[in-house]
Amino acid sequence: MLIIPLPSGCRGEKGGNHGASSSSGVKTTTEEGEHHLAKKPLKLLTEEKSRALLLQEGIEQAEQRSLNYKHRLNASQFLPKPTLTKPKNERALSLEEATKDLKGNGPIKVVIQTSRGDILCQIDPSKPETTEAAAHFVTLARGQKSWWNRRVSSWAKQPFFDDTVIYKIFNRKGFYGGFPPEAGDSQLAIPSLMTTAPTKKIPAYTLGMLFQKGTKLLDTNFVVTAEHNTFLDAPFFPIAECAESGSLIDALVNSSTTGDGIPIEEIRVSKISFSRQ
Repeated sequence: MLIIPLPSGCRGEKGGNHGASSSSGVKTTTEEGEHHLAKKPLKLLTEEKSRALLLQEGIEQAEQRSLNYKHRLNASQFLPKPTLTKPKNERALSLEEATKDLKGNGPIKVVIQTSRGDILCQIDPSKPETTEAAAHFVTLARGQKSWWNRRVSSWAKQPFFDDTVIYKIFNRKGFYGGFPPEAGDSQLAIPSLMTTAPTKKIPAYTLGMLFQKGTKLLDTNFVVTAEHNTFLDAPFFPIAECAESGSLIDALVNSSTTGDGIPIEEIRVSKISFSRQ
């Protein structure tokens, strides 16, 4: 009887070689006996799944930030008022007083440093309809106005907007920023009462402040618009013109958001600084 030997790698003995190469030198099986393409689709699926999971994780984090903000805002209505005496001899500063240490006599330059780039704005002190709101914004940003810091239970006089977030983008037409977790809207030692009428025509690329709801006191949040006559939920007072940074503002308001307008990728405001031209 004629016996034909089997090729090496095809024997059925226990411990035989299951990872042989073809005559062309291309490996056709893995050590476990699987085809060399068997795991490739699984790898692609894993990468796709990872992207989806990252997106979902980002949405969940954004929704949690939104929930935390709403909780802070609602809780501030029921928290006891500060028990420590307000700082003595403190009064609201005018825009001229708040910026008297800045060198120069020209318009006031504002730099809002964000994690996506710097927003450059300009305050015109010669416009009386902007000076009261601008003074409120500048004194908060420069730490010239005391506010109640709930984290340490004391009055703080430090930059109010440092290390905060752009917490909401509305209809791709603007965004809200400036609400530290330690402070509430009603926790300022010296609130600012507006005597001028709010503007009805809101320019594009404008930095401004809003009234607190139901009062004539200025809010602590600031707004930056991306379009003309943007609809806002409270009277609006323009502070500065930011057209120089229009492309960055457009990019920010077109960021991916949750259904409530909360940016999926957190956008931080690290510092707001001032100078004169």
